[in-house]
Amino acid sequence: MKKIGLIIIFLAIYYSLSAQNESTLIKGTVTDKNLKPLEGAVIKFSPSDQVTTTDKNGKYEILVSSEIKYMVNVSYLGYEKLNERIRPSGSVLVKNYILNEDSYLIDEVIVKGIRASERTPIAMQTLTAKSIQKTDSGKDIPYQLSLTPSVVANSETGTGIGYTGLRIRGTDPSRINITVNGIPINDSESHGVFWVNMPDFTSSVSDVQIQRGVGSSTNGAAAFGATINFRTTGYNKERYARISSSFGSYNTSKHTVNIGTGLIKDHFTFDMRYSELDSDGYIDRAFSDHKSLFLSSAYHNENTLIKANVIMGDQKTGITWWGVPDFKLSENRRYNPAGEYVDDDGKIKYYDGQTDNYKQNHYQLFISHDLTEKLNLNIATHYTTGEGYYEQYKKMNDDFGDDKFSVYGFKPVK
Repeated sequence: MKKIGLIIIFLAIYYSLSAQNESTLIKGTVTDKNLKPLEGAVIKFSPSDQVTTTDKNGKYEILVSSEIKYMVNVSYLGYEKLNERIRPSGSVLVKNYILNEDSYLIDEVIVKGIRASERTPIAMQTLTAKSIQKTDSGKDIPYQLSLTPSVVANSETGTGIGYTGLRIRGTDPSRINITVNGIPINDSESHGVFWVNMPDFTSSVSDVQIQRGVGSSTNGAAAFGATINFRTTGYNKERYARISSSFGSYNTSKHTVNIGTGLIKDHFTFDMRYSELDSDGYIDRAFSDHKSLFLSSAYHNENTLIKANVIMGDQKTGITWWGVPDFKLSENRRYNPAGEYVDDDGKIKYYDGQTDNYKQNHYQLFISHDLTEKLNLNIATHYTTGEGYYEQYKKMNDDFGDDKFSVYGFKPVK
């Protein structure tokens, strides 16, 4: 028995030493060019996606595998990102990083005050543009966020396109504070959010942060339920052009064009995105015909950022908000009662003009200026317009009563 015990102890020590040999402790500092420590700098190791941050002295340490070649990404607000490819070896590796200040005031300062950091005691998750693109198949925002914790999405059309909604921890959008670059998107009267008015918006989003429960948002009491904060496409030094198309079931298609000028004369940038999204929907006559435009222009220098955004949405959808009656589920799950009537011959027919039509535009202007090294001034103004109508067949003497034209504000037809 003693020999068996000694063998077990020997094997445990052996495997422990072997595991240590396969791992490397990477430690060091992150500073600026004057060797000033940068507290809260983020160091990410890919492809393992291990992340650590620096302490108040700019120091960090992390244990990684010695069998992987890593791409190290070091970032800090207001400084240029640093990328380096390394292959750890030995038990300890010291890596010190020096970051250069970004020569331009960047968009991140606009939302910094209402964004939670990794050290903030809030249940939250931040999705980057790369992770959003993986789920961006043309579906509306609720379905793109539905894979995050506590988010449940629903769709009237059955495809995730058109009229969709979400709840976070059971809370509806009237209790969820939703902002774009810190500007509230919730309707001023009902505090609801209609995602159908912002088709393909995530194609112009650089990241989105979801806070569950009481959050850091500054816009009203709705933040007690949850907070969703979008940050639109940011600063691009290089010019670019992208065209993408995707296709799916029920004649669903999405076409997107992205164009950016890059930095012009060291100060100006212009970006544009146009999208068209169409679908027949799973539910009968639940079609969607959406168009979306995003425009952004900015002036940058070392201390000042002036940026203007225009977010435009144009949607035409078939009305589907009545849902499928339970007695129809077994025989026709795609049944849609909207616009149904019986003609003079006793045949069931459907009104062709049963549609919802709406246009909504958001205008945003931001001015940010560094007064001193530690004091920043932010000014934001916004203006939202909307117009539209819905058309539906209304039969007389139905379950909703025998309404007269005067009920809808019309004069009687002679």
